[in-house]
Amino acid sequence: MGRETDNSKKRILANLTITLQGKQGAISIGKNVAKALGVPNYVALRISYKNKSLLILPCEQQDVMSYEMPKHFLESRNVGFRIYSLSFVTELLRDNGLNTDSTYLLEGRYSNQIGAIFFPIETAKPITEEEHREQENDDAFLQSC
Repeated sequence: MGRETDNSKKRILANLTITLQGKQGAISIGKNVAKALGVPNYVALRISYKNKSLLILPCEQQDVMSYEMPKHFLESRNVGFRIYSLSFVTELLRDNGLNTDSTYLLEGRYSNQIGAIFFPIETAKPITEEEHREQENDDAFLQSC
C-alpha cells in the first residue's frame, strides 16, 4: 500500500501543469496541481519577480487573488478549473517577452518549504489550441487512473 501511494504521489508531482491562454486571458489549472496542493477550497496566484515564476498556493477565501476550486473538479472529467483575467495574463506574458495572443504550457515544481507550486515563466512552451485541448484531455485521463 505504501509503495502504491508513493508512486501515485510521484506521478502527481511529475505532472504539474498549467496553461496560459493569452488570447482568452485565462489560466487553466491541471487536476494534479489541485492534488499536489492538498485539494484546497481556494488557491491564490502570485508572481515571483525574483524567480520569474507564477506561484499557485492554497489560501483562504478573503486572500488577494483567491479563486475557489470548482466543485467536483477532481471527481468529474467534465469539470475544469480556468481562471479568467485578461489584464493579469496579458501583463504576465508581456512582462516576460511572450506573445500575448498565444497559448503556453508551463510545468511546475512543488516546494515543500512554502507549500506552493512554482511555474517558471522562462520554460513556457508555446502550444496550439488543439494541443491545449489534448493536454486537458490527458489531465482528465490521468485523474481517472
